[in-house]
Order: sequence, then C-alpha cells, then structure tokens
Amino acid sequence: KSTLSWLNIKRVRTMKLFCVLVVFSVIAASLASFPPSACRLQRKMVTDAGDKTAFMPRCTREGDYAEIQCRQGWCWCANKAGEMLTKSQKGKPNCAGLPR
Repeated sequence: KSTLSWLNIKRVRTMKLFCVLVVFSVIAASLASFPPSACRLQRKMVTDAGDKTAFMPRCTREGDYAEIQCRQGWCWCANKAGEMLTKSQKGKPNCAGLPR
C-alpha cells in the first residue's frame, strides 16, 4: 500500500510540474509575439551599430522610455514615448509633476 501511495504522489507531482510548464510555455509564446517597443528597438540599434558614443536610452520594464534619460552626464526628463520634457542639465533633473 505504501508503494502505491508513493507512486500516486509522484504522479500528482509530475502532473503539476507538467501543467506549470505548459502554462509558462503559453505565456512565453504569447509574449514573444509582441513587437519590441520603440525604446528597446532604439537600444538594439545602438548596440548592433557598436557606436559607444551614441545615445543609449533607458527603458522601463514595460518597454517605455524611462522618466530620466542621460547622455555623458547631461540628463533630461522624458515622457513614455521618449520625447524631451525639459532641457538637458548636468546631473539628474526633478521630473516630479511632469506628464509621463
């Protein structure tokens, strides 16, 4: 009886693992079908070009442009589309209250 119980527990664990893997595979496939964001595309183009002096944007986890963008120590506030909202300044600007 104990061997049968052990086998049943093992089968249940295997089925749970299989279900989790199927769910993750479906999620990964659906995420891969979305086109990359403008920010991520710009980063890829700069990386592929190998130009160390080109502006490399910072992106959020969601793929939008980060609120603060900087190049060679000069920074500015940007909206989600990457448009400059402030003039560039030495160091990080205060972007509080600006539209995103």
